[in-house]
Amino acid sequence: MTSVTTDPGQVILAPVVSEKSYALIATGRYTFRIAKSAHKIQVRQAIEALFDVKVIDVKIVNVRPKPKRRGAHL
Repeated sequence: MTSVTTDPGQVILAPVVSEKSYALIATGRYTFRIAKSAHKIQVRQAIEALFDVKVIDVKIVNVRPKPKRRGAHL
């Protein structure tokens, strides 16, 4: 398992752009894609460093990709 450095740009990869994430913004919650090896403390520190805010809570969810189909399945 590789270690993530404390550089915020390597911990926070990108914001999640979806209808659900935009609905959460109205409640003050923001969603980001993060490095696989990042833990909650690193995510909290990265968000606070990048956006100059106080983070109240961090929740991490591992989302499995949908299975890919190959070939013609009729």
